[in-house]
Amino acid sequence: MSRVIIQVGPDRDDTLCFRLERAPIPPEDPKPRKLLCSAAQMPTGKPPPPPNGWVREYGRRLWQELSQHPDVQRALSNAAAAPAGQTQSIMFNLLDQRAELYNWEMLCDEGDHFLALDRAPIGRIAEQGIDLAGAVPTFTGQLRVTAVLSALGVPAEQEWSGLYAAVQTARAAGLRVSVTVLVGEEDLLDKIGDVAAHDPDLSAAAVPDRATDLLRAITDSRPHLLHFFCHGAADQGQPRLLLATGQDIERQAVGPATPSVRLHIEQMRSLLAPLGVWLVVLNCCQGGMAAQEVHSLAHSLAAAGVPAALGMRETVQALAAYEFSRVFYRELLTELGTRLARPADGVEDRDIDWPHILNAPRAALVESYSDDASTFGEWTLPVLYTRLDPFQVRLAAQVWDEPVPPAAAGPPGLTSDGVTMAIVAALLNRLPADTPPDAVAELRRLAGAPPPGAPADEPGGPADEPGGAT
Repeated sequence: MSRVIIQVGPDRDDTLCFRLERAPIPPEDPKPRKLLCSAAQMPTGKPPPPPNGWVREYGRRLWQELSQHPDVQRALSNAAAAPAGQTQSIMFNLLDQRAELYNWEMLCDEGDHFLALDRAPIGRIAEQGIDLAGAVPTFTGQLRVTAVLSALGVPAEQEWSGLYAAVQTARAAGLRVSVTVLVGEEDLLDKIGDVAAHDPDLSAAAVPDRATDLLRAITDSRPHLLHFFCHGAADQGQPRLLLATGQDIERQAVGPATPSVRLHIEQMRSLLAPLGVWLVVLNCCQGGMAAQEVHSLAHSLAAAGVPAALGMRETVQALAAYEFSRVFYRELLTELGTRLARPADGVEDRDIDWPHILNAPRAALVESYSDDASTFGEWTLPVLYTRLDPFQVRLAAQVWDEPVPPAAAGPPGLTSDGVTMAIVAALLNRLPADTPPDAVAELRRLAGAPPPGAPADEPGGPADEPGGAT
């Protein structure tokens, strides 16, 4: 799928400007144009009830603003008119925090069609400082999914049901998927445990009561896809995720309670990119959430090197969160089942285009809100951040089904040689098929992994420090 990339950033006098960065038809006019309307001057759906047609009016204003630039106007018109099978993603490369405040997902063409619903998927690009995930990862046959389900006061069973139904459908179509679930609710943990007794590729455990233990559990599962269903907040503008333990949920049954496990942005940034996660989904629902800060967490994860991160632009109701997750994972795993099919022989690098996977989930949210996309903007709440270049996965027939050595036991930290274990494990997960055997052996040694055919060491390692604020 081809991309239209529109860059939005400051000019010399710090005014927000835009220009066409890339498109199937190369840009001819490099001169940027100024955004005449600030984000604060755009139409709004507040206070409730939202004014009729405000989403459409917002999208039209965006189209008018962007059509000032002839290159951008031509690229958008071509993307909106692209025939089936030749869809073009529209990506906004946002180089300034002020540009984040625009609801680019509402873009509406002159024919009153919302591009992000059915014509041209819309995503955002997070500028990356250090790209730890720049190498093409090698996929060896089994997709690993880790889900952390623990939003205090909001049952997660429906969230889990939608996710697991998508996994079962993908397996039936031939995609091997293993699932690790960390759950806050004891009743739900028991139900998933009963299913896991008959599903060898499903494991479930309680959400640990310390952030470092939670990070260790995520590291041990080595996920390609990492899903959070939880609350979010911010300390002095620094976003964090809030996860409830079983004890938190018990306390809430008799009185006020707050989630006791808190994952801060720096903890997540330092772990997820070198771990080799492909996609992080932050499906944060209602309940004291600072939505703008969690939205910025998705941006920060992508900027740190995670290939794609999805968050909610504003607070989303629980029922909408369930529906979004159900349809999103159905579409995502269907797409991955196609893209990750084993090659007949040799080595192939395949693109995974994240934005277009959001079309069907957005349409499902429209149906959940009176079927009026022009007035109810909940379908625009999911915001996807990716890197500038398309994400690729390497498939090598000769290493198919080869197990990836587990990360060494212990909390995320340093080996005795001063090498971050998560980074070494990620390197092992990304090695080209023609990597010399001595190089593989040395990386295994640094990661503390056993040589091929040898039994793994027993878990161990230093004790954890308590994690997160209380």
